[in-house]
Amino acid sequence: MTKSAGFSNLLLKMEELLRAIDENLRAAGYTTVIEEGIVKARHLRNAAFWVLPVSEGALFRALFQVGPNGTADPSGLLQFVNHANQTAIVSRFAIWTSILSVEAWFPNCYERQRFENFFERYLADMSAPARHDLATAQRFFPATTSQAAE
Repeated sequence: MTKSAGFSNLLLKMEELLRAIDENLRAAGYTTVIEEGIVKARHLRNAAFWVLPVSEGALFRALFQVGPNGTADPSGLLQFVNHANQTAIVSRFAIWTSILSVEAWFPNCYERQRFENFFERYLADMSAPARHDLATAQRFFPATTSQAAE
């Protein structure tokens, strides 16, 4: 197989993975749009996120705007993020200036039940910091601050 044929095969597999993820998200009540190879998902009750092809898999990424208290108390914000990372199962939390990113990678071996287990855990990881300490979550991410990924 030539390099170009291998690359074309990889692109096809990534398209199939993103289509399968898109279908699964729609079945779960998400509104999705695929733009430039990125699945953009929104839900009435859950955070919006994007699904991007990365390293022969799919990277789920939700972005949240950090409120003014994050700038005023960077040490407290980092403690909050560190605790989120310590309790996360499939996700990682990272801060870039004034944006919190919650990411998780899913390999390109789609099987519906495996994906649903992964996705359920991703949503649980995303909501765990607020469930653990709602007051601190609201202090750093006030309700009036819109979600960055929308």
